[in-house]
Amino acid sequence: MSDNSRLPVTSTLLAALMVSSAVQAEAPSSINNEESDRWRCQASADGGWQCGSVAPADGLGSRFVRPERQTYTELTDTVTTSTAPQKLDWVPRQALTDEQLGETPNYCAGRYVEPAYVTPEQRRLDPSSQPLQGSADSSSTSEGGVTTLSGDVVLTQGYRQIKSDLAILDREANTADFAGKSLYREPGILLTGEDTHVNLSNNEVTINNAEFVGHESHMRGTAKRLVRQGDGVVVVKQGSITRCAPDSNVWSLVGSEVKLDQESGFGSIKHARLHIKDVPVMYIPYMTFPIDDRRKSGFLWPAIGTSDDGIDVAAPYYWNIAPNYDATLTPRYISKRGAMGEAEFRYLHNKNEGVLGGAYLVNDDLFGGEDRWLGVIDHEGQEFNNIRTRVTATAVSDNNYFNDLGTDLNASSQSHLLRLAEAAYSSSHWSITSRVQGYQTIDANITDASKPYDRLPQILATAYYPHEATGLEFNLLTEYSYFDRDNSGLTGLDRAVGHRTRIEPSVSWLYETAYSFVQPKVTYRYAQYQLEDLTTGLNDSPDLAVPVFSLDSGLFFERDTSWVGTPLTQTFEPRLFYLHVPKEDGQQDNPLFDTSELDFSYSQLFREDRFVGGDRVGDAEQLSLGLTTRFVEGDGFEKARASLGQIFYFEDREVTLNGTQARTDRTSESALAGEIMYAWNPYWRLQGDIEWDPDISRTNQSSLYMRYHGDNRHLFNIGYRIRNDNREQLEQTDISLVWPISQQWSFISRWNQDLIHDRIVEAFAGLEYQSCCWAVRVVGRRWINDDDLTSNTNVEEKDAIYIQFILKGLGNIGDSTEQLYRDSIPGYQEL
Repeated sequence: MSDNSRLPVTSTLLAALMVSSAVQAEAPSSINNEESDRWRCQASADGGWQCGSVAPADGLGSRFVRPERQTYTELTDTVTTSTAPQKLDWVPRQALTDEQLGETPNYCAGRYVEPAYVTPEQRRLDPSSQPLQGSADSSSTSEGGVTTLSGDVVLTQGYRQIKSDLAILDREANTADFAGKSLYREPGILLTGEDTHVNLSNNEVTINNAEFVGHESHMRGTAKRLVRQGDGVVVVKQGSITRCAPDSNVWSLVGSEVKLDQESGFGSIKHARLHIKDVPVMYIPYMTFPIDDRRKSGFLWPAIGTSDDGIDVAAPYYWNIAPNYDATLTPRYISKRGAMGEAEFRYLHNKNEGVLGGAYLVNDDLFGGEDRWLGVIDHEGQEFNNIRTRVTATAVSDNNYFNDLGTDLNASSQSHLLRLAEAAYSSSHWSITSRVQGYQTIDANITDASKPYDRLPQILATAYYPHEATGLEFNLLTEYSYFDRDNSGLTGLDRAVGHRTRIEPSVSWLYETAYSFVQPKVTYRYAQYQLEDLTTGLNDSPDLAVPVFSLDSGLFFERDTSWVGTPLTQTFEPRLFYLHVPKEDGQQDNPLFDTSELDFSYSQLFREDRFVGGDRVGDAEQLSLGLTTRFVEGDGFEKARASLGQIFYFEDREVTLNGTQARTDRTSESALAGEIMYAWNPYWRLQGDIEWDPDISRTNQSSLYMRYHGDNRHLFNIGYRIRNDNREQLEQTDISLVWPISQQWSFISRWNQDLIHDRIVEAFAGLEYQSCCWAVRVVGRRWINDDDLTSNTNVEEKDAIYIQFILKGLGNIGDSTEQLYRDSIPGYQEL
């Protein structure tokens, strides 16, 4: 084969324009010249022609043979017609291959599929460096150098291709005109229309009455006149664009001029009119929009909602400052409250990323005319290989900010808003963290004595040294912290602020076999305090020194069994955990800086302390017994699991948080703790836990959940939980569902019911329609404006309706429901 890529481009183009005369002058006499044959010619390296005949039924790239010369084989175009392919390469869902179907969302009726009209190598090469080749049923050349090709005309240059029934090639003007219907292709773009003109000097293509499609962007459109410029920009005069299927115009943008720039990934339109079902509903003098996933500055679609506070309108503006910086500025107006603004700035580097945000509402009419505000910062960095940094903080003007105003910023409503700055170093054996940490409490039901302490600062270091040869493991925890909070109005130890230093070395030894393990461990826990602001008579320098000994052991048995014909392996795993911690007198002199008691559960059976934090070490002389059985399929899938256990106490537990022993601290055995799990398959799962006190025949707490997670359009969760102890009385049911009604329609709902007070905690229900072109969501919601679910007073119910239109490729119109779904429905992810 001749190496045509080495030909000068100009000589190649001129040679191609002389295709007819070359066939007549240099074709060997042995070539069949009957009228039914097609001709294929291309320029050779010496400036001559290599020509051969092709059967009429073969399309571009069919095998052709020149007698006594080389055989050529090229890729066949899947589009065999000389006019535009049906529906602009649109392939209905039922005709997609398995691979194409796997990449197509369930709600799409089909997709644009570009045919394999060139080889992968041709797609990578610059077409201007490739020869121009042509084929046709017949040709003729006038004395002026104008060549006419007729009958299934195909011209290609690298990955560019034009098809038509009639082509006129002007050698002197270096142009090509295609009469009637024509088709132009290059990777990712298809243009069809009438009376196409090609300037071969600058590769500009002009088509009248055109249709076009971008395969990757799924954007198609029409144009009275379309120009594909030499730089790849498509300019549409008096045209329209949409992402809907060829037989659908649910929405379209119609304008006097549309530009689509694949290189930048954006388009623009002048005098744009948004049409819904061919009815104009909005006029925009000028707008830009993305045609791929790259970002561009501009107004986003407004969010419009309604609630008890009136009409809520927000008009966000997105500012693409740089590839790794952007910002969103959102003017917002709530009819019964007033005007406010939100701003969010994001940054991303190789070693750090973060978000800065804030909001301000001037003179809230429903809040006594007071100003209200929100501030957010969230930063993570790793400036050096072993050093990580983090800064996160959220602050609001008042306790009701989130309930009243909500936010789309990177912030969430909690009882305590965290403020943290830390730097951490880690290596294979050491981890050192230095931080300052504080909170803003926004739950009015939390008393001053229950508010968390700030750490100003905390320095925490841990070390881990295993010795594999002997099974020994050495650990060390050291900490220094200064604890502070507003103690005005507090008395006793609640007033305490000050320093605490901790050191906790430990050593353990692990011996294990295929069916058993034994692990003894010894820990020494020491803490020393220097306290300030104490009431007279209290010890301002207490300390704590307690040795802890534990012995963990277990056995592992298994047997083959089956369930409904499925072979399974059943395990039986008894576990014994002995814990000895002597009572340390005087712990009631220590403040509760960061210590609380853990909820009792099955995993609590095998912990060394019933408290978490550094201010208490629970005394213990006890033995925990746990039994677990599992059913495992041959591929390792855990079909079912059940665990049950209990702690047997040989001494009363005298160390408590408040100095007062409860009945449970004097019993000889704990409540029974259990866990269950059963999986019908990887999608359906039932799990639950329980704490049952046999002495009083009462369930202290339990939960039971059944979940189905097929994909993001098939979610079902149903749960029940109770809590019945001295701290809290709670009984709730929680049901959530995301389920398709049809290929495009889905039902979404949640119902969280408080059974004790017979009220709705949160409930919403909505319908969602999805297609490749557009989507709409309508959701009605009711919830209570109260963080303390145990209270039945001062409970405010709120109602809202959310309506969101999504025009695929343009953006959202209306109030977004994504955050509501993510917070309320386990397993939910945005489609």
